Amino acid sequence: MEYYVYDKISIKQNKIIIDDIGLVKHLYTVLRKKVGDIIEITDGKGNLFKGKVIIINKYRIELEVLNIEKNKKDVDVNLTLFLCQLRNISRFEFAVEKSVELGVSRIIPVITENTVSKSPLSENRINRLRSIIKSATGQSQRTNIPEICSSIFLKDINKYAADGEKIVMYEFAEYENNIELKFENYKINLLIGPEGGFDEKEIEFLVKNNWRTYSLGKRKIRAETAAIISVYEIINHSKIKK
Repeated sequence: MEYYVYDKISIKQNKIIIDDIGLVKHLYTVLRKKVGDIIEITDGKGNLFKGKVIIINKYRIELEVLNIEKNKKDVDVNLTLFLCQLRNISRFEFAVEKSVELGVSRIIPVITENTVSKSPLSENRINRLRSIIKSATGQSQRTNIPEICSSIFLKDINKYAADGEKIVMYEFAEYENNIELKFENYKINLLIGPEGGFDEKEIEFLVKNNWRTYSLGKRKIRAETAAIISVYEIINHSKIKK
């Protein structure tokens, strides 16, 4: 069952009132929810509410709260994805959506030497990404909404990745060294480059600042594919050093 995200939840007399027009329309008009149906809804801050519909119309939904719990399905890895802006915005949005479904905690768009568009993402674009992230959060039964930040330039990346492990996926790294990922802790920063790859000076800059280079193999793949595979590998196969 999909979780529905409503970040303005407040409980009064054991009831939750949903008056977000978009969410109400989706539940009432599209999904045709009715009185007596059970809905699981999250505030995006780690809390999961199970409620029974007692009032529903095109303006508001009222739920009787049946249960409240902390969701246990979110991952242990605190992963920040630094994703270089792509020429095709739909591919960038796809990478963001799938990374959220897999469990990424924060997403920061990055501008590099080979990034086609050197302009930071507009506020309208960021808001659209927030909407995509919220939908993916509910779809994947997460209860914490990942953060989407404003665009940064590569030269400033260390201001945003000061703590934890630092990993950059680089096509010319030694693939043989990537059989097993072992880290000091579960706070990880992951950087994925643009379509044209990283400039050699950028890799030198990153390595000098303690970024470790990894490869996904000998085959060249799209940036959005690299992002999705890398997020999956790190979240599901990471181990703490002992």
